[in-house]
Amino acid sequence: MRAEVGASTVVQPTRVELVTAAIWKWAMARKGHDQCRLSVVCHAVNLRRRMDPPLSEYAFGNLLWGAYALGNGEMDFGGLVSKMREAIGKIDGEYLKELQGENGHDVVVRHFKKTSEWFLDKEVDRFMFTSWCRFPIYESDFGWGKPVWVSSSISGPPNSIVLMDSMSDIGGIEAWITLDEVGMMRFEQEAPNA
Repeated sequence: MRAEVGASTVVQPTRVELVTAAIWKWAMARKGHDQCRLSVVCHAVNLRRRMDPPLSEYAFGNLLWGAYALGNGEMDFGGLVSKMREAIGKIDGEYLKELQGENGHDVVVRHFKKTSEWFLDKEVDRFMFTSWCRFPIYESDFGWGKPVWVSSSISGPPNSIVLMDSMSDIGGIEAWITLDEVGMMRFEQEAPNA
């Protein structure tokens, strides 16, 4: 996948970007209709490292913000990776200062107004991603030793995806995908084994 995207981007894509783009591309194709139909991906972004100064990785609570990328079925794989990278890159130290500043309330209202329009529009396909990759989940020891396998018990709304590091030594990613029944059957039959 990196070779396919590498030619169209300057920076090497991350594993999370590649897996997200592959699932997003497949999900748009499965709709089986107008390739110009708008699709929006929301990727949860950990704000701890993006703050100025950065917060400790051990700071408690859900310190995240949604990065939204728009695409359609006509976009190639590299274009989807670039759209996601651009959306996530906008959530930087300057944006967070604005969010915490005097007009922070207005920033939040504009953000949620724009995103709610996409989420209420029946003509827009929506996909929610979150990555738990690089969290030291497999290092947890509650007195029984380190886990052999970790999974998510979260069952979100349809079209929600949780990405986690696999236990393998090759740096794989597991994708916990919630789809409607028909979508899941198609995914099991059609999705490539990455």
